[in-house]
Amino acid sequence: MMTLPRTVGPYTLLEKLGTGGVAEAFLGRPAEGDGPKVVVRRVLPFVCADPERLEATKARVRDLINLRHPFLVPVIDWLAVGRERFIVEEHVEGESLATILEARRRSGTPLPPNVFLNLATQICNGLEALHGRPGAASGVTQVLHLGLRPGAVLVTSEGKVVLGSYGLVRSPTLLPHGGVTAPSPGQLRYLAPEQTLSEAELSPAS
Repeated sequence: MMTLPRTVGPYTLLEKLGTGGVAEAFLGRPAEGDGPKVVVRRVLPFVCADPERLEATKARVRDLINLRHPFLVPVIDWLAVGRERFIVEEHVEGESLATILEARRRSGTPLPPNVFLNLATQICNGLEALHGRPGAASGVTQVLHLGLRPGAVLVTSEGKVVLGSYGLVRSPTLLPHGGVTAPSPGQLRYLAPEQTLSEAELSPAS
């Protein structure tokens, strides 16, 4: 278990946010000065120990680093610290769409149609910006969002949508033993069938 706070390169990790199949996420800040918050994802040891899997993860991150768009969470850096690898992203203040929808379910008040359409339009704009670029590092024709679900959609207090949690692998079902954490029903519910097949071709439709 990592002891916090911990300094990693130019950042200090303050609080653990969660663990996925390939990385665990921490809230952080620049180690010097009073800069903005960041999210630092530590790539899990089983990935770092597999050269082929680590190289694929690095290429995926390099594809995402070059993306800048108002509806996309910026990926800032890929850090190598000893044998560990870290992905740094900007921190976006907002609630996930999953949290908003669950609160609406509990209260019995669905999203008004105009709000629903506004959020859907912004999500589509973000996906179009992401999928419209080739992946120079990985060689893919289009950089795809591999983990699209309500939990990957952040909504700010102004109602602006920002997509994140892009996914580092095509499917958590293809990880050895599901990685460290088995994929949740919420993740599996939103996977395209072809994502679970290692040889199937993926497209923006996925």
